[in-house]
Amino acid sequence: MAAYWVAHVNITDGAKFNEYMQKAPSVINQYNGELLVCGGQSENLEGQSYQQHVVIKFESLDQAKACYFSKEYQQIKQIRQGAGEVMVTLLDGMS
Repeated sequence: MAAYWVAHVNITDGAKFNEYMQKAPSVINQYNGELLVCGGQSENLEGQSYQQHVVIKFESLDQAKACYFSKEYQQIKQIRQGAGEVMVTLLDGMS
């Protein structure tokens, strides 16, 4: 069953976040992740507002977790530290 990595971001350091965004897709690709949404126009209707949203599709929740917790991603994630407020959720798709 497909699974999704959903991230909501408020960027505070554009240069640092940009560096992260240039490197993250290569790791995501290693785990067969498919970037479905990255940025773009959005409208917040409820809850906390975020400037940017990302949705990545994986073959399974295990694959999404393997990507997130991989050594490669954790190294790239360090670049993102201090570049903004980030909320990441991994979730199963519907069967």
